[in-house]
Amino acid sequence: MLDINIFRVQKGGDPTLLIKSQIARGLPESTVQTVIDLDTKWTAQAFNVDELRKKANALQKTIQQGKKEKKGMEAEIEERQNVMAEIKEGEAQKARMEKERDEAMKMVGNIVHESVHVSMDEVKEI
Repeated sequence: MLDINIFRVQKGGDPTLLIKSQIARGLPESTVQTVIDLDTKWTAQAFNVDELRKKANALQKTIQQGKKEKKGMEAEIEERQNVMAEIKEGEAQKARMEKERDEAMKMVGNIVHESVHVSMDEVKEI
């Protein structure tokens, strides 16, 4: 299976190379864009989950500080529990998105080397 970073331009990948390879194989080039779109959604979901974790950690610090000062922290505790539930749901969504992206990636073949003859029939041209 290909490395996901080949699809990510920001990580030095080259999706045009993958598209050319798909064309050379006679496979639909739209599969490459599908993987890129699914990866973009997965990345956004991962970011959202990380942000929720930051929020939960900040709430935990507030709760700990409030307990030291003998303050009632029921609202913060309830909010943290809600955030933790959102994190659990977000993680499940992220896992589903990752599985869907990886399944789409399996439909993209390895990169065809430029020395390979490209033809859609078995007759070799000279």
